[in-house]
Amino acid sequence: MKHVHTAGILTAAILLGSACSIKENRTPCPCQLDILMMDNPQAIKELTLSAWNSGQVFVKAVPVNAGERYRCEVPRGYVRVTALSGVRLADMAEGKVVLSKGSACDSLWTYTAEIDCRGEDAVAEVTLRQEFATVHLSIEKEAVDGDYPYQLVLKSSVNGVELPSCRPNDGLWSRHLLSGDDGNYLFRVPRQKDGSLSLDLILDGKKVDTYPVGEHIIKAGYDWTKDRLDDIYIGMDWGRTETLIHIEPWDNGEEYEAVL
Repeated sequence: MKHVHTAGILTAAILLGSACSIKENRTPCPCQLDILMMDNPQAIKELTLSAWNSGQVFVKAVPVNAGERYRCEVPRGYVRVTALSGVRLADMAEGKVVLSKGSACDSLWTYTAEIDCRGEDAVAEVTLRQEFATVHLSIEKEAVDGDYPYQLVLKSSVNGVELPSCRPNDGLWSRHLLSGDDGNYLFRVPRQKDGSLSLDLILDGKKVDTYPVGEHIIKAGYDWTKDRLDDIYIGMDWGRTETLIHIEPWDNGEEYEAVL
């Protein structure tokens, strides 16, 4: 009888050791994470999803459909989930998404959240945050004969976003601005952290002046912390003695205007 009792104990121990139990450390057992696509801009057709837990767990591109559910396995614990739109996988390096110097600013949208994945199931609801602002720049040239002689170079102290926090990344990004057929300029800038955004005026290959456009934007009441960044309209006169800043909400909201 003693041998039978011992054998029964060994059999129970083997069975307990072959599956996850509430009496043991269940860290090796994955959590089933559902990633839900919430109401996002219709122009966004694809997202790059990634999960982070002591390093990157996975990264993959998925199509975007409102209400779509993507299920994946992640380690137990707190998992950071990110979603990016407007960026290629090749642009994600060393924990950053960095804009190439001289290139246009992408229409970058992000989502990041720490999800409690200590249980068997968890849910992340993806609502995207706009990481760029659209700027409309016009320069008053009526009093001048001929074409506007200056080239404009935009300079930013933010060159993308950090991962997985999706905070603005410190780094120099710049690009030459090209005017449209109407002589006005239309471009995007990454979400800023301060008023350091500037415009260099170049004449015959040499910088002749720097315009602190970022300071004027902030003085006009612009809020760089909003989830949906407003459009910015800037009107400058030829001598740059007066600047009109007009802020138009991305969605419904108040409009702001200031003459500086």
